[in-house]
Amino acid sequence: ESQLYFTCPHRVPQGTCEFWDAGTSAWDSGNCTLWHTDLASGVSVCNCTHLTSFVSQQTDGVEDQTLTVQQTLTGANDLSVSDVRRNLGIFITLLTVCVLVFLLWILDSWSRRRRTARKMLEALCSPEFESKLWEAGHL
Repeated sequence: ESQLYFTCPHRVPQGTCEFWDAGTSAWDSGNCTLWHTDLASGVSVCNCTHLTSFVSQQTDGVEDQTLTVQQTLTGANDLSVSDVRRNLGIFITLLTVCVLVFLLWILDSWSRRRRTARKMLEALCSPEFESKLWEAGHL
């Protein structure tokens, strides 16, 4: 049994080596194994026993993340009114934090406008500005 080595550039530390199985119209990892991944160059080396269309990809992390999202959405759909009542303190706390952040943002923007207006007024009333206007013949 002969081995075929191929390199496939990608930028993930772990992955799989797969080939396109025309019979099932899907990617399959049969008779292909991930041999080595060089993180510096982003190249994976796979060992396969046949020639066809190959791919090296990270599937484990994507599948785990997809499963986590599905479980979270399923859990959110299963919330009942009694669950919300039991955790009312958490909801009120989160709402309070959001309102406080919004109010601090408004206060900061209002205070920034006041500081800018004060600086502009001080600049306009300064003796240097008045002398420049005088020199330009506007006064």
